[in-house]
Amino acid sequence: MIAEIAAPHGTSGLVKVRDFTLAGLDRYLSRAVTTNVSGTQDFRLVLKNRTGGVWIAQVIGINTRQESDALRGTQLAIDRQDFETLKSEEYYHADLIGLEVMDDAGERCGKVHAIYNFGAGDIIEVQRQDRKTLLIPFTKEIVRKIDFATHQVTIDGAHLRDDDEEK
Repeated sequence: MIAEIAAPHGTSGLVKVRDFTLAGLDRYLSRAVTTNVSGTQDFRLVLKNRTGGVWIAQVIGINTRQESDALRGTQLAIDRQDFETLKSEEYYHADLIGLEVMDDAGERCGKVHAIYNFGAGDIIEVQRQDRKTLLIPFTKEIVRKIDFATHQVTIDGAHLRDDDEEK
């Protein structure tokens, strides 16, 4: 998901779009057709301007407030082939979700359930084998290795125990 239609803007079919990309939504939309996350509907968006943390955009074919209001909450995605090539040690969140989590000793501890960023850096949510979830800072010191060939991420074992367990 690269963006979400947040709300209508005005009466002529414009929408407010939340941008979830680091590079900027305008870089993706210049070369890609967006689709809703389920892949059942394609959209062409023309970005007008950025204001208050959202983009104001025209969805081609949407001309009234009622039509734009019907799109509220639509999550937008692009094809994987339109993703930008990442630098070394950069990852798309979607590629990390579902990886097996291993501790330093090579023991399976759970799976990557989600990635969050609340403003102070990325956080990995690990769902342990006992179904408990842990939030772990995504830093080089803690997340020691990501191996897509084996579908595993190695995390410092001390961070894989919750506060109730002996360290």
